Amino acid sequence: MRSRRLLTAALSAVLVVGLTAPAHAGIGGFHDVSASSYYARPVQWMINGEITTGTSPTTFSPDLPVSRGVAATFLWRMEGRPAAPAPHPFRDVTISWQQDPISWMAAKGITTGTSSTTYSPDRPITRGEFAALLWRLAGSPSAGDHPFDDVTRSWQHEPIAWMASTGITTGTSPSTFSPDALVTRAQVATFLYRYSGSPSVTLDITADAGPSCSGAIGFDGSEAALKVIDSAGSAPSGTTWDNNRKVLNVVAADVRLDRVLVKGGVDVYGGGT
Repeated sequence: MRSRRLLTAALSAVLVVGLTAPAHAGIGGFHDVSASSYYARPVQWMINGEITTGTSPTTFSPDLPVSRGVAATFLWRMEGRPAAPAPHPFRDVTISWQQDPISWMAAKGITTGTSSTTYSPDRPITRGEFAALLWRLAGSPSAGDHPFDDVTRSWQHEPIAWMASTGITTGTSPSTFSPDALVTRAQVATFLYRYSGSPSVTLDITADAGPSCSGAIGFDGSEAALKVIDSAGSAPSGTTWDNNRKVLNVVAADVRLDRVLVKGGVDVYGGGT
């Protein structure tokens, strides 16, 4: 039977599906960092320097906003994890891995907190705020003007002008920096990489050959990006790719294909509904 409709089957025989499973190439074990992305080398550099371990063993989450606590940690690790001469004064910094980075930043004058007793480590940091931190880390160097019409706050001018003059930023357009936008993990990686001189790195490219699954199949038969997920939300295993055809030994489970490119129709052999 060939179907282009949604098939949900609790089968007791063997289901044969014609599939093409594209490899997901990432870098450094992070499947969400494409080797062709603008931030691939910055992220690889951060991995090499142990500045990041990602948001999981297989994800970097490049589009995730960076919190003030994470920003402090990235800067501290980039600088070699220096010891702080004194503890920070911020009552809201309670997580152990944030203590040394924020104490170091406070002692160096890189931050004065969001008040005399708070740092707000969980608050996402903006592009303008991160520019100020990086500029202070660099020693607050003098800078000329910048081309960004949307930078209007006085405390942002020199940091952003310095970033533009040193090539750390090109803005979000030729005339905008978007200082109030939240800075993402990909952007922070890129800023830190350029700040460090854009050192040469070799990309550690990881390819994921794609998922396999067993169980009852829910499948729409169209050419779309699909991924294997079972009823518990995980990717079951137990079968192998045979060229572009997949043989699934069906068991009593609900499985959905997702993030697999499907070519042609679906061949179903056996009983079931």
